[in-house]
Amino acid sequence: MAGVAEVNLDAHVGEVPTIMSLFFASGDARPEHLSDWDRSFIKRLYTTDPVDRHQRVMIAKAMFNDVAPDSGKQN
Repeated sequence: MAGVAEVNLDAHVGEVPTIMSLFFASGDARPEHLSDWDRSFIKRLYTTDPVDRHQRVMIAKAMFNDVAPDSGKQN
């Protein structure tokens, strides 16, 4: 991911399950595989137009829908 996107490797991701925590987590806290969040980011990164100046917003919205599909729906 860091090779194809501008990723801040020093960013603190908190409790977000991501392979990016591999760079600062230690021991058992290191992830062993890609999370749903990671898969969604990669999918959206490769399916959006890199020259579109709204790419970040499009990726963020699509990821939100991928990872939390029921959170925007009314009951």
